[in-house]
Amino acid sequence: MFALVFSFILQIPQPELNLEYYTSLASDFTASTDKDAPLRGINIVVTGATSGLGLDLSKQLYILGGTIIAVGRSESKLAKLVEEVQDTRQEEGSNHDKRIITVLADLQDMESVSAAANAIKSKFKTIDYLINNAGMTQSLGKEMATPQGHDEVFAVNYLSHFLLTEKLLPNLKLSKLSKGPRIVQISSSMHNLVSGDDLVPSTSGETPVASLPNNKNGMKAYGNSKLAQIYHARSLTRKFGDSKKKKGDTSSSLKIVSVCPAWVATHIAGAGMKNILDIFAFQSNGYGLAPILFAMFHPDVGMKDGIYNDYVTNCSILSGNFFSVMEKIVNLAAPIPFFREALLLIGSGGILFLQKIFASVDFRPTGSAGYDVVKQDALYAWSMKAVQPWV
Repeated sequence: MFALVFSFILQIPQPELNLEYYTSLASDFTASTDKDAPLRGINIVVTGATSGLGLDLSKQLYILGGTIIAVGRSESKLAKLVEEVQDTRQEEGSNHDKRIITVLADLQDMESVSAAANAIKSKFKTIDYLINNAGMTQSLGKEMATPQGHDEVFAVNYLSHFLLTEKLLPNLKLSKLSKGPRIVQISSSMHNLVSGDDLVPSTSGETPVASLPNNKNGMKAYGNSKLAQIYHARSLTRKFGDSKKKKGDTSSSLKIVSVCPAWVATHIAGAGMKNILDIFAFQSNGYGLAPILFAMFHPDVGMKDGIYNDYVTNCSILSGNFFSVMEKIVNLAAPIPFFREALLLIGSGGILFLQKIFASVDFRPTGSAGYDVVKQDALYAWSMKAVQPWV
């Protein structure tokens, strides 16, 4: 029976990226009359742009006419990125030079992140999109600290993007997009691995556990960093969203949305895992891009009447309803060590094999931990203090 089911799953084709639909969304969002290149004149910052989703997203946004500000940590990979991106569209060489700008940054080091932000600000007065995409996982037992003493995964996935976002906010606010600029956080449904307790100081001034370089549980570190991104997004929504606009203010608000692209065939989990992902996961140059493009251009992002419409997935299983059931089971067996992690890892493994069957892009709720406003505010306040020397 298992062999039959496995054989059936292997034969399920990859869902296709409906580029015509997303191009139409982009045209409507930017009010462009250029139906082939609706992002012409739009400035888009993409971190982690030299590989995986970041690379393929940069190529696609370039094809749509966007100006790509590509952030990466390797000069050689950034140079290769320029060649690959320019090969995707035939146009005059001078236009190439204006539409693909590279910025070197090591996201483990806040000093480097700050310098990268300053370089972007010096070249671009306005920014229309910030795609916080760069990310990493971690090998079990590996203990690494950043130059500022933070956990490596926490710094790369969350704190670097927090600093970059804070420094680029003035430029985002100057965007001429009539429907407003957007920040897209490439998060993950693996945020359900954690409760959020490790993301906030237990006492005033104390460093959150998630920020400390204690990496014996690599997946928990990853889950903490992804939940932190959701907390940051929702803190910004409350700070700059429609609810903060004064009566009569017709200007467009900054919108922040988090995305889970499900399992995508990239090298983020290592070469061995990549071989499995190539078979079952979404492709980074195909359906893996769908929720990101949806988040960038769909008109309904935001918070209305206290309801968040700010988390997008491309698999209908990946919703808060599914994870709420998981949480109830976890709560029943709370005293058992590592039960939460084991259960959710088993569940995420099942999703890998089933996600092609349930491929569907839409707004969906996060796990319940993502809605804790007290923890969101506590993490935001600590993060501002942590990056204050560079803001």
